[in-house]
Amino acid sequence: MRNLPILLAFVASAAVAAPSVEIASPGQSEIVRGKLRSVATASAEATEVIFYLDDQPVASASKAPFTIEIDCDGHGGQHLLIAEAHDAAGHATRSVAVAVTVDATPDTGCSSAVGAATFALLALAGALRRR
Repeated sequence: MRNLPILLAFVASAAVAAPSVEIASPGQSEIVRGKLRSVATASAEATEVIFYLDDQPVASASKAPFTIEIDCDGHGGQHLLIAEAHDAAGHATRSVAVAVTVDATPDTGCSSAVGAATFALLALAGALRRR
């Protein structure tokens, strides 16, 4: 009977599950540009979520909703995003990896509406010159 308190302590600590976590956004195979905003949902016992991009820690959040924003300029291509939830007891769990593609195409500052308006003005100027 002397080992009963030790056995009960072991059973009690083994019953505590690690926090669960999943990435709510961005979605799988999403294309992002400029800043990557990510939101992770975690179980109630989570005290911190660390976000990893290509297995490197890039940001963390300590309250729900666990949200971060990182600058992706100059980092074009496909990357893997993972969220890792931690609880006060030191347990940790990683989410399923989400593949994101960063579009690093430079912004020309010309939207399609501006391009269409420019084309219409050039066509009008050409028509007026032919008169």
